[in-house]
Amino acid sequence: MKIKTAKRGRGKMKFNRRVVVLLMLCFALSLANVANAASTPFVQGGGYDQGAYDQLGDQPTELNWTRHSRFDGVNSNLYEKWSVELSPASLFSPVIAEDGTIIVGTQSNKLLALNPDGSIKWEYAITSNLDDSSPVISQDGYVYFVTNGILHGVDVNTGSPRWESINMGIGNLGHIAIDRDGTLYIGSQRRLLIAFDPNLKITKWQSDIGYPFGQPVIDVNGDIFVRSKSGNDLFVSSVSPDGTIKWQSEVDHINLSDDPRFSAPQLDSNGNLYVVSRHGKKLYSVKTSDGTLNWSLQLEGNLYATPALNEKQQVLYVTSSLGLYAINLDGTIKWQDITNGVGSYNSPLVDKKGNVYINSINKLYIFLEDGSRMAPFEVGTPAYSSNNVTIDSQGTLYFTNSKGYIYAIGGEIAGGETPVDPNPPVDPNPPVDPVGERALLTIILSHGVEKEYDLSMQEVQQFIQWYEDKANGNGPITYAINKHQNNIGPFKQRQDYILYDKIIAFEVNEY
Repeated sequence: MKIKTAKRGRGKMKFNRRVVVLLMLCFALSLANVANAASTPFVQGGGYDQGAYDQLGDQPTELNWTRHSRFDGVNSNLYEKWSVELSPASLFSPVIAEDGTIIVGTQSNKLLALNPDGSIKWEYAITSNLDDSSPVISQDGYVYFVTNGILHGVDVNTGSPRWESINMGIGNLGHIAIDRDGTLYIGSQRRLLIAFDPNLKITKWQSDIGYPFGQPVIDVNGDIFVRSKSGNDLFVSSVSPDGTIKWQSEVDHINLSDDPRFSAPQLDSNGNLYVVSRHGKKLYSVKTSDGTLNWSLQLEGNLYATPALNEKQQVLYVTSSLGLYAINLDGTIKWQDITNGVGSYNSPLVDKKGNVYINSINKLYIFLEDGSRMAPFEVGTPAYSSNNVTIDSQGTLYFTNSKGYIYAIGGEIAGGETPVDPNPPVDPNPPVDPVGERALLTIILSHGVEKEYDLSMQEVQQFIQWYEDKANGNGPITYAINKHQNNIGPFKQRQDYILYDKIIAFEVNEY
């Protein structure tokens, strides 16, 4: 194993100098369990069930989310910080834990944990190569992944096994999705969707949904959606949390083999699924309620990967073997770049500012929201890249390639704030006495919506006191916030009622 470090120092970062009081109070899917977070917690998106992933992790899963990061990625003066030779080939996207540990699977019979400087933290030996999936990090501190029909669970900090690896007895398994209760949903190439309880170590149910199996995603109602194929027909299936098939919708009839293992549907908060057809070269939008087709859009080039969703801008980003499309949620094309060699089989990643990142062959491409793109950044030896870009809390970009390398790309973050300081106080507390007279209170809710209020510091302190009381089991479950600036027209007063158990985090910016 080789580690190649950068020949130059770390790029300079620009820091925001305004006075900010940051309170990150995250619930671990339990009303009574509130933790202090080093950054805005991981949110899968408005259409998704907030699964029991490590919400404090930089990036705990590759799929089952919008692929819209809460961090800004580096986009200026890019350079290779380091690269590590993992194995003869590596086809899997890394995930990143809360402390910056990078977890990546290899095809040399091991799972690796790397420190942020590229050195090895631990490695976990397995008896076979990883299947067509990336690891996931759960909220209780375990990494789950599958190899040749065997489910593994290891401690994210030490690499020690949680239990003896479990042979599911049903052939190859695919990517894992986690629901809010911690149940693991796993796809099998033997037509099955499997629900597994990692605490009891039992299979809760199996559902036959078709072959080969796509990657599962879970919506706010707990329903699971997958792509599958039967004969020459491409289907989307909806499965209830008890394993009952609710509906199956045929979205395409294709004459060529369409392997859906490498793609998952994308979900928006309005109850719509977005599905790509590889050889059909189409994007489909269907309703989650009954599978009814909203629209379809013919594109150019083969479509392999899960789309990324910028719900704030109401745009989907879809990669094809010819390039990148930005598609409005009504099915019209906003812009496209399919003539300049950007073709990729990987999913795009959207950063906090709306920049779009794609790795293709040995190049990293960065697109702005208007479709313009920066000069591609080249790394290493040309090699097929079959995985997606990951961003950590410092904006560093990670991806692997088929030559067996993982790359860490550093640089500067131009045109916006830097990511949150990774070393804030362990237990940040609000000031006893207000420093300023007023503040902007921003509340982040569990379905991804942000609410912002311009309040006096007295009102902010009252909100914080209510939240702390409720965290200790006292007080009402709702809190009324006066919307001062919106008290117009015939209204004497307008208020927002905030539910305690829907709050993921809040931020106070005094002025």
